[in-house]
Amino acid sequence: MPLMHAVGAAPARGGTGRDRGARCFRRAMTRCCAAAAALAMASWIGAAGPALAAASYIFVESGGDTVGTLSGSLDLPAPTGTMPALPAAFTPYVPYFVAGSPTGDTLSSYTVTGPANFGSGNGAVPAFVLGSVIQLFDNVVAVGTDYVSGAEMNGTMILNATMAELGVAFGDHVWTLSNGDTFTLSFRNLGAAIPTPASLPLLAGALGMVALCGVVRRRG
Repeated sequence: MPLMHAVGAAPARGGTGRDRGARCFRRAMTRCCAAAAALAMASWIGAAGPALAAASYIFVESGGDTVGTLSGSLDLPAPTGTMPALPAAFTPYVPYFVAGSPTGDTLSSYTVTGPANFGSGNGAVPAFVLGSVIQLFDNVVAVGTDYVSGAEMNGTMILNATMAELGVAFGDHVWTLSNGDTFTLSFRNLGAAIPTPASLPLLAGALGMVALCGVVRRRG
C-alpha cells in the first residue's frame, strides 16, 4: 500500500504527462502568438505610414530598444566625391548616421539638402547593423561603390535604448539628392500613429494576436 501511495502521489508534484504536455503547448502557443503579433504590427507600420519615396530607414521601439528597417532604392546622379567607410553610428544632433556592412574602404558620396539634425541627442553606438551600406554626415549621403543605382536596399539597425534616451525627434527627416531622389530617417510613435482605413484590418489583426497572447498566458 505505501508503494501504491507513492506512485499515486508522484504526479501531484510534477504533474501528469498530459499536464506537462499542456504546459508545453501553452508556452509554444504564446511564442507563436507573439511572433505573429510582431509580424502583423510590422505590416501595419508599413501600411499606416505615408508612402515614402526612395530609400527610408523606419525606426520603432521594441522592448526598450529602437529597431530600424531599411527599404526602397536610390536612383543616383553622378557622384560628387568619395568618403571613407565609417563605423556604424547614430548621432541625431550632427546629423551622423552610418548603417550597413561595407565591402570596401571607400564609398561614393552625393551632396544632399535637408535638416540640420534628426534630434537633439547624442545618440548611441548601434548594437547591431546588417545590410545595405548607407552613410549620412552633415550634407552628404554615401553608399557602397558597388551599389547599382535603382537596386533594392535592405538592412536592419538595433540600438539598445529608447527613442527618448537617444534624443531623436519623431517624424520623417528627409534629405534630397540633386536629382530629387530622397533618403529618409523616420521615427514612429506607434501609440500616436493614426492608421489609414486601408491599414485598419492589419491593425485589428495585430491587436487580436496580442489579445490571444494574453488569453494563453492567463490560462497558463
